[in-house]
Amino acid sequence: MGVGGRPILLVALALVSTACVTMPPEQAEREAIMWDAARDCEKRFNTIRVKRIDSFGRLWVNLLTETTADWEPFQACYRERRHELMQARSRP
Repeated sequence: MGVGGRPILLVALALVSTACVTMPPEQAEREAIMWDAARDCEKRFNTIRVKRIDSFGRLWVNLLTETTADWEPFQACYRERRHELMQARSRP
């Protein structure tokens, strides 16, 4: 073991980077669709910034105002846009 547990950290980083490299193409495409949908909706709702999207499509966001008035419309936009993009990319 090294100073401050660095070998463990390096092993953890290696495992994470390997997992990213070996992501199935379908999962990578799905994640790209989710991020594209979120970015499209960020353009419409400039009070919300998406920080993270988990593998289930759940959003972690920063609200740039004191109000949450845009949150529900943003979620609806995200669901609709994600569905549109998935439909468009599944067509031959």
